[in-house]
Amino acid sequence: MPLCQITFRDGDGEALLGYGMTTVSAVVYSILVLTVRIATDSGAPLMLVLAVRFGAQTAAFACQMAAKRMPLRPVTRSGQLFWLAAGTTISSATALYMIGAALAPLGDAGALSGLYPVGTLIIARLWLHEPLGIAGIPSICLSAAGVTLISSGTHGEATALGNGLFRDTSGVQDEPLKGSIDAASLPIVRPVWGLAAALASSALNSVSYVTVRQAGTSMDALQWMLLYSMLGLLVTLPLCLQPSADQLGFSSFAPWAKVLPCLLAVGGWGVVAQTLLGYGQMMRGCRAGITALLSSSEIVWSYVLQVRSP
Repeated sequence: MPLCQITFRDGDGEALLGYGMTTVSAVVYSILVLTVRIATDSGAPLMLVLAVRFGAQTAAFACQMAAKRMPLRPVTRSGQLFWLAAGTTISSATALYMIGAALAPLGDAGALSGLYPVGTLIIARLWLHEPLGIAGIPSICLSAAGVTLISSGTHGEATALGNGLFRDTSGVQDEPLKGSIDAASLPIVRPVWGLAAALASSALNSVSYVTVRQAGTSMDALQWMLLYSMLGLLVTLPLCLQPSADQLGFSSFAPWAKVLPCLLAVGGWGVVAQTLLGYGQMMRGCRAGITALLSSSEIVWSYVLQVRSP
């Protein structure tokens, strides 16, 4: 009898494909972060860039659903509950991180929000009875490295949630992202609420991963991805339309021509990254905990690409 024997069960092939798609989505997200940095450095406000990303996703997913004649929401009651829970939890997590990043030191808020894989592992273990398994060991290493990079302040710009939140965690803050809020100008009590918001964002992210996994075949990935993208657009679009000093109020086409390629790239990379993550985490046999850990490796890939403040 061999010392170590590996057996494959039905669905293991799909699970490996799902894990691979999730890992590739993390790499694409890191490219998206780099593109966002280039766009903001070129003069585009951060809220405008995020609105473009969510707008492109909304249009792409809506067109796919129309082509497939897919209903906006699942047809079964259980599917509708999972669909609503997945969309609202991840959108609420996004909004809470925006609050946390505005009120608390960005490195601290990033480290707390980056803990969502740990929460996902715990919830998935209690709710779905998921074992971690040997496949989770390298995933934990990637996630731990990412949180370390954020908390140490060596990672210039990272995203939590795999959802499109971008922040500067360089620690110097000489030139923050356009459209962001300077936490240093806020009263001292507010960072406490900011850290609480970042921690709540992490918890809701964990719930969203487990919810999507538990939904199974009761909803399609396109349905919850469209809902999430629409909610993200509803949040960012009004903010980017508000008049401020950072808005692109150029009288000529030249400044717009400079940022337009970056905005188009942000939209394209956002669609690709979200599609890979959405379908990857819903593959049969994928575990919510490992999927969250692999998704959080985006921070590591961003560091490899040297995405940092200029």
